[in-house]
Amino acid sequence: MRHETYDREGNLLEVSEVSDIAIRLSPIEIIGLFTATELAAIEKSESLQVVVFRTSLFAATTAVSLDDQRFTGAISLFQSLSILTPERAERILTGQAP
Repeated sequence: MRHETYDREGNLLEVSEVSDIAIRLSPIEIIGLFTATELAAIEKSESLQVVVFRTSLFAATTAVSLDDQRFTGAISLFQSLSILTPERAERILTGQAP
């Protein structure tokens, strides 16, 4: 999909191609995006939000979109709990395995 950026006067500033197809992965593929250390930290976490994410992921029967608000929110939570670094979070959100 083509994305155009204009200034306030309506002048075209930039044209870029943006993928409108979100990356969707199965729950087992999602697990593969994390390192063993990260998975252990997620498993050991007592945070209710982490437990909900973990339970929801393991109960999922369909693919998960990496731009789903629930997934991006979980990744942000993992950063705030120091389970993930910002760099690792970015890699996970773009579907890059460790």
